[in-house]
Amino acid sequence: MKKNKNRNMITCILLASIVGCTLLPVYATVAEYQYPDTSLTESSADCDVIYKTTYDFSENIPKYPELEVSASGYDGVYDGNSHGIEVDCKIVDAKITYSLDGKKYEERKPVYTNVGTYVTYYKAEKDGYTAVFGTETVRIKEAVIDYSSSDYSGIYDGKPHGIYLSVHTDGCKILYSKDGVNYSSRKPEYKEAGTYVTYFKITKDNYKAVTGSNKVIIGKQTIQYSSSDYNGVYDGKPHGITVSVSTGGCEVLYSEDGVNYSSRKPEYKEAGTYVTYFKISRDGYGTVTGRGRVVIEPENNANIGSPDSGAGSGIFNVQTGDDSSILFFAVLFAVSGIGLLKQNKSKGGRKNYEYK
Repeated sequence: MKKNKNRNMITCILLASIVGCTLLPVYATVAEYQYPDTSLTESSADCDVIYKTTYDFSENIPKYPELEVSASGYDGVYDGNSHGIEVDCKIVDAKITYSLDGKKYEERKPVYTNVGTYVTYYKAEKDGYTAVFGTETVRIKEAVIDYSSSDYSGIYDGKPHGIYLSVHTDGCKILYSKDGVNYSSRKPEYKEAGTYVTYFKITKDNYKAVTGSNKVIIGKQTIQYSSSDYNGVYDGKPHGITVSVSTGGCEVLYSEDGVNYSSRKPEYKEAGTYVTYFKISRDGYGTVTGRGRVVIEPENNANIGSPDSGAGSGIFNVQTGDDSSILFFAVLFAVSGIGLLKQNKSKGGRKNYEYK
C-alpha cells in the first residue's frame, strides 16, 4: 500500500457556543492532519481509519463589555412612606429586574413601608453586554413617640388626682399600672394623703415603645388647734386640760399614760400635778399629738383670828403637805414669845395650827 502524508497547514473556522443570542467566531489552527492510506492490501480484517486533529487556542477570545451600573439602598426612620433600592444604568435600554430571593426576577421593584431590614437582588442586562448582578438593603428603623409626663404634687383636698401624661403622636395606645406588671387603660387616681407611683406604657406600630413612671404626692393638711394647761388651787371641783380644734371633722383622743387613748378627757379634783396626753386626727390631715398638765395646788392661805382676852389668840390654816410653812410660824412665835402651836384636826385637806 502506498502511503501519502500531507503536512500542509490549513486554517479552520469553528463556531463557538452561543452567548446572548450572538455567534462568536473562534479561531483555531490545525497543526497536523493525517490522510488515511487507501492503498490495497491483502487482509481479511476490517480497516480502521484514524483522524487526528490538534487545535491551538492560544489566541484570546473577545469578551462582552460590562454594563455600567450604580445601586444604593435605603436607611431611614419609619415615616409611613414606601422605600426601595435604587438601581441606575448609563447604557440606554438596559433591562433591570429585581428579586426577593435571588432566583426569580421581575421588573417590579419591591418597596417596603414597615420597620425592618430587607434585601433586594437586582440584575442589569442588555444584548452585547455582560449582565450585572448585585444586592442592596432597605433598613427602616422605629420612629420615636412624642410625649410628656410629670408628677402631681399637692395638699389633700378630698379630690382624686393622678399623674400628668400627654401624647402628641396620634394613634398611640396608653396603658397604666400600679405595680409595673399588670397594665390596663384605666389611669389610677388617688384621694388620700400619701405618695403613689403610677407606671405607664405607650405603644404604636413601627414606633419604639415608651415605658416610664411618675408619682402622685398628696400632702397632709394641717389641723388647726390650741391647747392649754390648768393651774389652780384646790377647790374640790374636777379640772382638766383644754384642747380646742378649729378644723372640723377631727377626732380628739386622750390618755393618762401616752399609750391607751380614749375619747374621755381625764379630770382631777385632788391637789397634785397630772399629765394628760392628747391626739387629734382626721383623714388627709397630719395627726397632732401633744400633752398638757393639770396642776392643783393645796390651799395655802393662813387665817389669823383676834384673841378673846389677854394675849392674842387665833388659828393659822396651813395646807396639807406644806409643813415647811411651820418653820415660818415657829420663828414668828419665837420672836413674839406668844404661846405654842397646837395641831387640830381639819377638813377639806387642811391642817389647822392654833396658837394661844
